This record gives sequence, structure tokens and C-alpha cells, in this order.
Amino acid sequence: MIRINRILKTSSVLFFLLYLPFIVNAQYENMSFEHLTLKDGLSQVTINSMIQDSYGFIWFATQDGLNRYDGVENKIYRPVLEDPETTIAGSFINYIFEDSNTDIWVATFSGLSRYDRDEDRFYNYYHNPEDSNSISDNIVQFVQSDSHNNITVATAKGIDKIVFQSEKQDRYRVVHYSGKQPLITGVQNISGWTKDKNGNIWLSSRQNGLFKISKSEQKKDFPSLEHFKYQKDTANSLPSNNLMALSVDAEGNVWIYSNQVFTKIIAEGEKTSFENHQLAEKLPENIFKFSFIVDDNKNAICGINDLGLFVYNFEN
Repeated sequence: MIRINRILKTSSVLFFLLYLPFIVNAQYENMSFEHLTLKDGLSQVTINSMIQDSYGFIWFATQDGLNRYDGVENKIYRPVLEDPETTIAGSFINYIFEDSNTDIWVATFSGLSRYDRDEDRFYNYYHNPEDSNSISDNIVQFVQSDSHNNITVATAKGIDKIVFQSEKQDRYRVVHYSGKQPLITGVQNISGWTKDKNGNIWLSSRQNGLFKISKSEQKKDFPSLEHFKYQKDTANSLPSNNLMALSVDAEGNVWIYSNQVFTKIIAEGEKTSFENHQLAEKLPENIFKFSFIVDDNKNAICGINDLGLFVYNFEN
């Protein structure tokens, strides 16, 4: 397979489609933007997730198809009724992830899909109420690998782990974290997840705070989850149980955004505390979509529905 040159720096991918009005500080005033719209072949303008893969392609998750952009042309993947076995599971896509084998995993509202580059086809994973070795629900919100190269899947019904038992990934078993973990029910409405520098998985919820699956627990079929919630009158507590997004910086530290507050997770051994940064200028209260990355200069670069882009500096 021919590799193409990387189209954009990783830190620039977030900007690629944010062509709405934006607020920036002086550091970004001279930045130029390239727009990719419906006229350029984009399937839909609401972008739920995007990645740049190891071959340089940029993938966009939209509400009407998966898009792959090579810098010149855009290719769209949608389900084909006549070929459900090898085409993508659904058109409404929540999240995209590339694993260590360079396969692309796609979380859709209709199931989970894995794109195999060598075969140029999709393999799909669906919920089957009569099969315990199936994912817990077809509404798949996030997909990610854990520290042991298993695929962890967040659905509307809980968290699953796909453990492959062959190199071809044709034999696997599904572990349902939700089966014996009552805490996991609070993660059904998750807003994001990531891995930190130590291999721990962090999951943020819009209603029930923060969850952690430690690296040592990930290899277990039923891991122990740590649950963090807002505690009134407690120093270094989460500022809220309504966590809208999280991200990891270049040093492997995890950051969270909740209502008007950025929070850095301070994990030292078995002790976890939170460093809160209150926004000096308030954002609207009714934000529906929020995503951000933290750059090398300690700026949080944020994309917000109906507002576009803004930059917040933690030191100023």
C-alpha cells in the first residue's frame, strides 16, 4: 500500500472544518484555513469526530456517512443494503479510531464497524439479544484500544471489551463490563474518553462524573472501576458531575471541561485530585457539542456548536 504525505500537522486537524466565526488570541490571528464543504464532496457538514491516520488520510465522522480525504479527493462510505456484510454498519457516525494494526474502527448508531485496509472492506459487530458474545447495544458512542490491544467499546447500554483470539481477528469474545459493575450504568451517557500517559482509561459522563479503568485492571474480565463525583465543600474535587469533554495533552495529562471550568487530573500513585481553572469569561450555558485539544503552549483550543473556535490559555 502506498503511503501519502501527512496532510496536516496533528495539532491542526481540529481546525480543518471549523469555518464558523471564531475567537482567537494574538498567537492565532495570522492562521489560514482551508474549507472542505458539501461542494467539495463532503457528505454532511456536522462533524462528530475526525482523525488523521498513519497513512496520512483524514477521516471525518458525519451524520450521513464516513468520509476519507486524501488532500485532493473525498471518498464516502455508507451502508449498502445489497451488501450488508462488507459495507459500513450505519451512516450516523459518532466516533473514529485507528488501532495498532492500522484498521479503522467506526462507532455508529447502528453497530460497530472495522475497516480492513488490505481487504478494502468492513467487518461489522452488532448486538444480538440471543448471543452473549455480542456487543451490548447497537448505539455505539466510542471505541478505543486498551493497554493490552483489546478493543473497548462504549454503547448506550454499557462498556464492552472485544478480545481477539486470532491474528486475523475472525475469532473473538466479548466481555461485558456492565454485567457485574453497577457503577458502569452511570457511563451510559458518556461524553468522551481517553488514555493517559500511564495507560489508564478515563471516561467522562454528562450526568455521573468521571470513571477510571486502570491499566492493571484492563486485563481482567470484570475490572474494578474508580468513580469520581463532585463533592461539595471538598478541596480539589471535580467541579461538576456534568462533564462535557476530555482530552490529553502532549505530556500525557488528562484535561476535562465542565460548566465554565477546565480541570487537570492530578494522578499520583493511587491518589487522584483535580486542578480546576475557572473561565474568566463565561460561555453560554446550553452548549450541545464541545471538543478541545491542549497544545504545547498550554492553550485549550476548543470547538463549540454555533460559536466556532476559541482559544483559552491556562497561564493567562
